[in-house]
Amino acid sequence: MAKFRESDSLRIEPAVQIRGGAGREGNAMFKLDGKYYHAASDLHGWNTSVNYVNESTSRNVQGSYSSEYVLAGTEMDYSHVTQTGFFVTVKGTKQNTVLYAGDRWADFAWNGIGYNQWVPITKTGARPQFHSVSQWQFNATTGEWRVGPANNYILNPDIQADRVIVSGVRGWRDLGGSVTNVNGGVNGSRFALQVSNSGGVEQRVESVPAGTYTLSLHARGSAGQVVITGANGSQRTLAIPSSSGWTKRELTGIELPAGAATVTVRASGSGGVTVDQLSLVKTSAGTPAPPGRYEAETAPARCRGTIDSNQAGYSGSGFCNGDSAVGAFAEFTVDSATARTATLGLRFAHGATTGARPANLVVNGATAGALSFESTGAWTTWTTKTVTVPLNTGTNTIRLDPTAAAGLPNVDHLDVGAATG
Repeated sequence: MAKFRESDSLRIEPAVQIRGGAGREGNAMFKLDGKYYHAASDLHGWNTSVNYVNESTSRNVQGSYSSEYVLAGTEMDYSHVTQTGFFVTVKGTKQNTVLYAGDRWADFAWNGIGYNQWVPITKTGARPQFHSVSQWQFNATTGEWRVGPANNYILNPDIQADRVIVSGVRGWRDLGGSVTNVNGGVNGSRFALQVSNSGGVEQRVESVPAGTYTLSLHARGSAGQVVITGANGSQRTLAIPSSSGWTKRELTGIELPAGAATVTVRASGSGGVTVDQLSLVKTSAGTPAPPGRYEAETAPARCRGTIDSNQAGYSGSGFCNGDSAVGAFAEFTVDSATARTATLGLRFAHGATTGARPANLVVNGATAGALSFESTGAWTTWTTKTVTVPLNTGTNTIRLDPTAAAGLPNVDHLDVGAATG
């Protein structure tokens, strides 16, 4: 480390050694909260790398430095799929934030040769923290930043970090079977993730805010599945059918609590499923359901069938897909402060073309009427059927009881309106 002569910058003053050991490249420095940090990448050509840091032990740039350590946040996706470039420190009115400009030297991730990737570095505890975010918003006056609304919470989602064929993909923990990255990703990208022989990988996303999310990816090859697990243990599954070409798959309406989330990719058998461009994006603030709404997938509601999420347009986290059988019911438990006549809104989708699906409306064990659920034209087209029923004070059960072998349509939710008498 050497300084230019402060008077005219025409002379290099005597240098001091601040690091040793393994060779590094992309050497750059930044200053944050009074300390100096030297950062560099692995010495291996165009490949991406973690950031190795030595920090000053005093406020003297030519003083002593710590031993080398890996900058936290660069491990899962090799510094947001970059090498060290340069840094800009913004001294805001509320906080200081370092802007990391990482180099992507080759045109392998749709960014062009020489394009920089900008992410924030902040002080977390005693050491700086690298934030690998795909979208973020920055206030250059205050120095404050926040995660953007379209941020992808999955790291190394395009399987580009390794840059060479490997048997353990960066950011994804091997769960057995056969796991590798393969040449030829979607949309002409260089790599994709392949799991086979009933194998799988998982990625633990350390922190997501509470809300509703969409999980999407492109897949080809044999069948597989992707499971998203929330911090409370709740799970949603995206089934991946076999496909000879790249096909986009999507799971919407995923309700996640604040905290860690785990994304697991598995092959369904010995064949290999190949995935690319994985994405977990927050789509709403997770606002509570309107008063009087009862979701078919949420206890104490009961569904004699399965809770599915493969048809877009539902509310909540899924819908009741009843068995194709007489008596394969959907049942809701409704509380009422008084005895009254209430208006019910039953939201459903019926995409079959085999005619209406009949059912009895059973309230507190007694048949209150017969309903006919007409075709809505598509399983993603939802409509609401309105009826009025008497409710008792306290707890009530409202059951849709199909009377034909085809069973019920897909049932989304029940809305209970204000008293009508």
